[in-house]
Amino acid sequence: MQGTEGGLVSYIQRGGKLPPIEFVKDARKQLVDFCQDKSTQIIKDATHYGSDSGETPAIMFHNDETGRIAIFDRTTEEFITTETFVTRLYNKYVAGSYLGSPTKK
Repeated sequence: MQGTEGGLVSYIQRGGKLPPIEFVKDARKQLVDFCQDKSTQIIKDATHYGSDSGETPAIMFHNDETGRIAIFDRTTEEFITTETFVTRLYNKYVAGSYLGSPTKK
């Protein structure tokens, strides 16, 4: 879904429409399949840096074969985001156990 910066809730609040339930079910199945794939690895002590949410303790699922990363909130276990990265960025995020851009103080 394009134009969902700030998350799904803010997207809906700005007048965006929800996708069909079939789309949501398919996306969920793909995410579950990715996380349960035997070649997907888990980092239980990762960090997600969100532009709106700030720093969040996270669990990172990553797959070296696909370059895909999925992030879940470590405290609530809620899904945050997933994306496939070019090799350079994928390696940087996995090696550092984080996703996003840390804020500089």
